[in-house]
Amino acid sequence: MKLRTKILMSVAIIAALSVGVTAGFMMKSNEDLHVQASLEDKVRSKVVEGVEEHSILENEEYHIVVDYPKTDNETINQDLKTFAESNINVFKAKANQIDDKKKKNSEFLMSFDTTKAGNLLGFRYEMITQLASSKNQSTEMETRTYNLTSGKIVTIADVFQEQDGLKLVSEYLYKKLEANAEDKEALKKGLTPDVQNYQRFLLDEENLTLFFTPQQFDNKNASIKEYKIPLAVMTSILKPEFVTEKAKQMATSTTEEKIQSTEMTVSKDQSLVGKKLVALTYDDGPSPTSTPALLAYLKEQNIPATFFVLGSEASKYPDIVKQAYDNGNQIASHTYHHLNLPTLSADKQKEEIHNTEEVIEKIIGKRPNLMRPPYGAFNEQIATEANCGIALWNVDSLDWQSKNPTAIYNTITANTFDGSIILMHDIYMTSVEGTKQVVPALKAQGYTFVTLNQLIGARSEYKAGQAYYLVTPDGKLR
Repeated sequence: MKLRTKILMSVAIIAALSVGVTAGFMMKSNEDLHVQASLEDKVRSKVVEGVEEHSILENEEYHIVVDYPKTDNETINQDLKTFAESNINVFKAKANQIDDKKKKNSEFLMSFDTTKAGNLLGFRYEMITQLASSKNQSTEMETRTYNLTSGKIVTIADVFQEQDGLKLVSEYLYKKLEANAEDKEALKKGLTPDVQNYQRFLLDEENLTLFFTPQQFDNKNASIKEYKIPLAVMTSILKPEFVTEKAKQMATSTTEEKIQSTEMTVSKDQSLVGKKLVALTYDDGPSPTSTPALLAYLKEQNIPATFFVLGSEASKYPDIVKQAYDNGNQIASHTYHHLNLPTLSADKQKEEIHNTEEVIEKIIGKRPNLMRPPYGAFNEQIATEANCGIALWNVDSLDWQSKNPTAIYNTITANTFDGSIILMHDIYMTSVEGTKQVVPALKAQGYTFVTLNQLIGARSEYKAGQAYYLVTPDGKLR
């Protein structure tokens, strides 16, 4: 609603009230009209195409001028109006604590700005409260972001595909803001990756804008009020629907350090839904001879596998591990020395688990999210210490025992079904030759080869500590 329209409405209301004097109403004074008009002049909202401005005006017990938006989505409209009314009620509750003669001088103003990016619509509200009992006015800011299709509110947690997305943003912001912070400890506390600290945000075509309150930093970093993070540096941690075309274009040319996760994550690939899936997995490598031969074959066939590497071997042959990862295969942990974990002390278990994670992260830049304990031996303590998925198997090729390609082929093809996790070892050339027989046979049966992360993401939920023996179409894990 235009400012002039709001003023005319106020005049019309006042005119109606003056007509109603004979019915017991008191006529508005010129002073009241002047107050109403001057208040409205302070409330200036901004809209975009598809959004209208509506207003709530009151000048009886208090002075209230509230703008709220209206869209083409009724679900969103109901929430927007409820939000406006709830803030009015909060103001009235405060004003009603003041003497009746004075509370009329209390004022509440609310305006909004609008941003739109693709399927997202965001509003930034400014709310000014002046209570008659106080010489100081208070100003508050809130945001609301909606999905235009579903009508649902979008929270900051909805924006990231990475499980540690908010943590990465927190670390990024601290690096950017600490130089100008008056109190670094208060800054760090206020930027803790808690959803409550990041509930005020807006998304546009180029930026994620985060807004902060003085209280968030214990009133010690008053100059830090908002920060814009270019979407171009966040493309790897945002869900695809929040990566705008402009952000994609800018991502190719930006020189700014990008926000990237060091954790491997599991996401759902819709293209795999409804297909027959199988995961080839290889333990104990890398080998300087057989692993490169296997990688060459997998690349030729355009299929991925999951390699459970030993930390001791990966540290010797990092280039092979990096090649496997760069070819689209998944790298996971098989501990450092292939020891029976339950027989080790707690400290030794930690070394075997975490030293391997560090080796893998150093090579590929990401920590593994799956561990296969040697011999499949683990317990609750080990699963807790690993703090990742426990990858087991339902088809054991026994390649280490037979060392015969035909025997490997027969064992695998006789026992594989949709969702199977197949265990082999890339340290034997016979396993490479067996793979060359198995792959065409399973392709002929209509199987799609996937990594373990892809298999889990297509049919289940990834959970640290969960044991995965297989992942069937109905989500069974063993």
